[in-house]
Amino acid sequence: MPFKLKDSGVTLKYLGEDSLKNGAPCNIIQLTFENVGSTPDNKYLVYVDRKDNLVKQWAYFELASQDTASSVWPFDNYKQYGKILLSANRSDGKGPKDVTVDDTLPAEIFTEF
Repeated sequence: MPFKLKDSGVTLKYLGEDSLKNGAPCNIIQLTFENVGSTPDNKYLVYVDRKDNLVKQWAYFELASQDTASSVWPFDNYKQYGKILLSANRSDGKGPKDVTVDDTLPAEIFTEF
């Protein structure tokens, strides 16, 4: 997430406006899947901050028919890593930690294991 928004087979639906836990207004986008992946019955809700247009939270539904999320995760602590902005070291302790981004990599990294 949020790269999942661009996957082929993903159906996006705008669900309207709401507020994050901190009261910040957000747009909600629903992701469902059509005959793709190993979990086509899942559903996700992505909460996009209306002020900075960054994903600030996402909710996972094991079954698209569920009304209540199975899990909800924050996307916070955004930081610039090289030329990209990423959410890492998140407030819930999950997600990527201690991220580094390199401008160049040695060729061997792609050929040696």
